[in-house]
Amino acid sequence: MTPSLSRRMLLKATGTTVVSATLAGCSSSQPEPDETPADTTVIVGANGNYRFDPENLTITAGTTVAWEWKSNRHNIVVNKQPKDANWEGTPGGKGKLYHDGYRYTHSFDVPGYYHYYCNPHRSIGMVGSVTVKESSKNGGTKTNETDGGSGKTTTGSKATTTSGETTTTTGNGN
Repeated sequence: MTPSLSRRMLLKATGTTVVSATLAGCSSSQPEPDETPADTTVIVGANGNYRFDPENLTITAGTTVAWEWKSNRHNIVVNKQPKDANWEGTPGGKGKLYHDGYRYTHSFDVPGYYHYYCNPHRSIGMVGSVTVKESSKNGGTKTNETDGGSGKTTTGSKATTTSGETTTTTGNGN
């Protein structure tokens, strides 16, 4: 006599497999946030807005930037960067999205202009940029920057927004 599977046993085995696979997918919904110390922070999707805040950031080479998610379904896709740079954006490419509470960091060592966007929200203007200035040996920038309109001159390792507001000092700032 050969053993045969009853309909009930077959359904039970199939159901257990489907439930197990479904639960396994739920448990890996988002990786742990990156706890790397950062010199300045960009807020991703604050108050439900589809934007990076600040949208445009100016820093010196060697600065670490953190992006902190304040809403769901965003990512960082690098669109443009200097030839020798290796910034890849958030892990997983264009299709991987991250949610409120996620934190991602990157250290910018190559001077130049970097442009990035959030893939699902690019068409509605969720884009950003980072301009990395060269550092001098004493921790300051090689050239002075003038704040647009205020007449203030900034020297040192500082992260500034396009409005000229200094967000963080990381070194010898004057």
